[in-house]
Amino acid sequence: VRIKNTHLGLRSDGAGYFTIQNIKQGLQELQIDGRSLPLGYALAEGISTKATIREGYITDVPMPIVQRGQIRGFAFVDSNGDGKYETNETRLEGARLELREIRGEGKAQVAWATSFGQFAFDDLSGTKYELIIKSTNNVESGPGEKPVVIDMTDSDDMMIKVAIAAKPKNTARQAKLVEDKSDTVEKDSFSAGERRVTQEAEIPPPDIREPERLTGGPAP
Repeated sequence: VRIKNTHLGLRSDGAGYFTIQNIKQGLQELQIDGRSLPLGYALAEGISTKATIREGYITDVPMPIVQRGQIRGFAFVDSNGDGKYETNETRLEGARLELREIRGEGKAQVAWATSFGQFAFDDLSGTKYELIIKSTNNVESGPGEKPVVIDMTDSDDMMIKVAIAAKPKNTARQAKLVEDKSDTVEKDSFSAGERRVTQEAEIPPPDIREPERLTGGPAP
C-alpha cells in the first residue's frame, strides 16, 4: 500500500493491517500495487481509497480485496455436431469471442483465440456470463449458433475452463441444399399442377349437333 504521488508506502502484515506515518494533512489517496496481490485477487470495485488526514488523529481506510475470476479454454470446429471436442477436430486460431454478463448492460468483453485456439478472459466478477464465437478465420467453419452459459457463482476457485464450438460450414451448406431441394420440389409440384389445369382448360368441348329433321308426309 502506498500514498499516491509520494514515496510513502509499506506492506500489510499477515492479518492485512498496515500503518503509514508522517503523512501530510489534507486529502490523500491510497493505492494498492496489484503485483503484490495473490493471483486472481484485486481491489473491490466502487471502493473509495481517499481519506482526509488530520494531525493527531489515526485514520482508518478499509481496502477490501476480492477474488476475481478467469474463464479460459479453447475454440474448435465441431465437425460431427455433438458439441464435444475430439482429438481429430480442428482447433480454431484467430476466432473472435465475446463474453457478456447475462444481467449486465455493459459492453461485451472481446478475446481472440491464439495458438491451438486458446483464449482467456481475466478479472471477472462472480456472476453468470454468456460466451459465443462471433467470427472465425477458418473457411470450413462459421460463428456459433447459441452462446455457452457460464455460472461463476458455483465455482469455488473462480477459475473455469471451457471448450467452445464453432459450426462447420458443410453442415450449413447441407441444410441449405435440403432447403433449396425442398423449395424446388414444391415449385415443380406447383408447376405440374399449373400445367394440368392449363391443359384441361385448353381441351375444347365436344361438338354436339342437333339431329336433322325429316320432311314429307306420313308413311304409307
